[in-house]
Amino acid sequence: MRETDDIYIRILKWADEKESFTYTELREEFEIEPDSINDKKLRAQISIGKFLHLEAAFLRTWGIGEINRRLEHESNRDMLSISVEDKFRLIEYTELQEARKSSRIATWFASAALIVSLFGTVAPIVLKFL
Repeated sequence: MRETDDIYIRILKWADEKESFTYTELREEFEIEPDSINDKKLRAQISIGKFLHLEAAFLRTWGIGEINRRLEHESNRDMLSISVEDKFRLIEYTELQEARKSSRIATWFASAALIVSLFGTVAPIVLKFL
């Protein structure tokens, strides 16, 4: 896991390796302080169902505020896991990184080919005048 990755990407990579985890475990793993901006953003995203999956059978009866309150408490044992949508986000991110790497390599080869071509064009002209 690269440290330059966004916190969401790092969380997805970590979550992908685990079957399930609590929000407290997630906060401890990524050293997220309670009530910090990252903590509030994560709780908001989880509460509205945009990030990770809250494994609760009675989730439909909870409002967003109730989910957010439950995530705030250290004693919370509600389990989280990576959702299918998050898994696809992680796959897309990985593919994007691989595409960027391939693009750099292709650019290097194209530049080398251009230099060889230029040398092949200029060399006969220079040799003709010598």
